[in-house]
Amino acid sequence: MSSLPCRKILPGPAARPDQICSRKAEKKGRLTESVPAKQKKKEAIEISLAAAVFCDPRGHTLLLTPTGRSAARPAADDVATLVSQLWHFPTQPVHKNAVAELRRFLAGLLPAASHPLKLEPLAKVRHAVTYRKITVFPFRIAVRKTPRLRGAKSILLQDLSSLPISNLTRKIGRTALLEPAAAAANS
Repeated sequence: MSSLPCRKILPGPAARPDQICSRKAEKKGRLTESVPAKQKKKEAIEISLAAAVFCDPRGHTLLLTPTGRSAARPAADDVATLVSQLWHFPTQPVHKNAVAELRRFLAGLLPAASHPLKLEPLAKVRHAVTYRKITVFPFRIAVRKTPRLRGAKSILLQDLSSLPISNLTRKIGRTALLEPAAAAANS
């Protein structure tokens, strides 16, 4: 009904056809004479991330806890914002070298590991959010036992949907499930 034309009520004779207006314009008290110009679209920002998908022999993986929002405006590559403040794989913004930056991030995240972690590259994951083009370089890390971290969860990789996760995290998990593990084939 709101899309039907209405007649502006004028004193005197019946309204002429050129006085037909929309209900919104009538409420504002004016007729719309022209269509507004198309607004210029904001340019999309390209963001690169590296994600670690830990896999133990039983199929468990590690998800980090959702983090709280900071009072300041987050950066464009803020991981917590990109994963919608939900459970996610250990993820780091990448500026130059995905492997080196992910290793540095994991060294700070995990307690001293007895041996260096072997990062097995998985297929690149692409994701788009409003004004952001995200490319994720996921790496599978085969471990005997999923690391224990405060606030993190160990969950079966195939049961990711049992926790609140973002579509970006879901895509990374799907990639890890679809690509056969070289480490599992050698076991």
